[in-house]
Amino acid sequence: MPAVPALDPETERRALEEIARARSELPDRDEAMFGTYLGSLVRRLEPTSEADPANILASLMAATGVYLGDGPHMRAGDDRHPLP
Repeated sequence: MPAVPALDPETERRALEEIARARSELPDRDEAMFGTYLGSLVRRLEPTSEADPANILASLMAATGVYLGDGPHMRAGDDRHPLP
């Protein structure tokens, strides 16, 4: 696989500014979202990953939902409501 050419300093500076601007527009993160079993896994994985912790958590939640399928549910009256 060919090496990726290095960016010139000006292009890299502009890219970093754009990343910082985009991140500044994101809402504040509520740390309570890591107060779950999956959140504790994220905290254990965080030091070894370059991924954003919120994205790791979202991936783990999606994988858990796929694994569990539509089996887990709640009942309200006679209606069956799958858990999200």
